[in-house]
Amino acid sequence: MNFSKYLLCLLVAISIVTVSYADIRSDAEALKDKGNELFNNGKIDEAIETYKKAVETDSTYAFAYNNLGIALYEKGDYSDSITQLRQAIILDGSYAKAYNNLGNAFMAVGDYNSARASFEESIKLEPGFGQKYTNLGNALYALGELDSAIVAYNTSIEIDSKIASTYNNLGVALREKGEKEKAIENYRQAIKIDSRYIDAIVNLGIALYDDGKGDANRSLDFLKQAVKYDKDSVLAIYNLGLVNLNVGEAKEAVKNFRDALKLAPEDTDILYAYGLALAETKNYRLAAQNFSKVLEIDPSYQNAQLALEVVQPTKKN
Repeated sequence: MNFSKYLLCLLVAISIVTVSYADIRSDAEALKDKGNELFNNGKIDEAIETYKKAVETDSTYAFAYNNLGIALYEKGDYSDSITQLRQAIILDGSYAKAYNNLGNAFMAVGDYNSARASFEESIKLEPGFGQKYTNLGNALYALGELDSAIVAYNTSIEIDSKIASTYNNLGVALREKGEKEKAIENYRQAIKIDSRYIDAIVNLGIALYDDGKGDANRSLDFLKQAVKYDKDSVLAIYNLGLVNLNVGEAKEAVKNFRDALKLAPEDTDILYAYGLALAETKNYRLAAQNFSKVLEIDPSYQNAQLALEVVQPTKKN
């Protein structure tokens, strides 16, 4: 056999295979791009199906697995999100963004140790992004490592001083350590960056009230502002009701707890607080019903049991 002729045939064969793979990747990229467009337009289900077609077309395409994982995360399918993001990392062990996304998915399922490890690996691979340190801080906070969380949040601020959630979350950690004034300073900074940041506005309102030791009027102003900005914020409405109750505005508290329960009817803390407010307005019968409902949902809720025992003798009122 002519060797040169054999070599030519071999080269042609290799060339054909290479072109074929390039076409496969090109098709997968086109599907990925289409999925991105759908995702950006809020069409999450359609995006998921398109990303799935992309990975079916090219099972070695890490970007498509990553984007599929993000879309599944947005849909609330955290378990499958983790599966897809892990596959992206298997295909590309240096894929820093996939590690960060995987950390977010682990946070969503409460696996904080795995989240921490994922964020740390993402930072190791690609350290210059403040949001990654904020994410790491969130995992550390969830693990109860407040000092380490504070270090991570401060590192995030050093890299990027414009992330509102970093200041808010730093404020939460500082307040838990008893550093109220520093917490307030960080909540204010978060609001300066994003004037409609509901969590920061609510946290500032709570910190200003400080369990009755602070400024109730300023606290109420911020909490009312939060509700004005977002009428569906259970967090804002509930905390506004709590301050109402604690400053003697029981009727206002009843109204706010009732509104909160429309949004979260099975929330035992809101039901309990609503019962307390009703008892303050001497509506003992309805108060007892709320305490009883709390115990139906959570029989171990001791405060509800104690409150029920107090109002039951007069529940006929």
